Amino acid sequence: MFRVKEVEASLQRAMTDGLTNVMLVSDEGAIVAAARCEESDRTIAAVLQSVYSEYKEAERHVDQSGASNLQSIVFDCESARVACASFLQCTESPPILLCAIADTKTNYGD
Repeated sequence: MFRVKEVEASLQRAMTDGLTNVMLVSDEGAIVAAARCEESDRTIAAVLQSVYSEYKEAERHVDQSGASNLQSIVFDCESARVACASFLQCTESPPILLCAIADTKTNYGD
């Protein structure tokens, strides 16, 4: 297990170059740790996890082999740019998403 306060401090240090939040999100959409944790962030975390899960499910229908290759998604929203990546993938526990949210002027790759 990890120490949430230390992880949150590390996530806060990552908030540079237009990032507005960095979160670790459980498979149920709950925030495990976040650089910023306001009420709206809880809703955002749940929606991001749901979107990621929907893409994973859609991949199963497209690729009948059963092996999931989806590791990350990047998309633009009206008020933010978002990147989500599967983090801590273990066979005995569900994955955790690492979600980075930036303002719309942030360049990809910065």
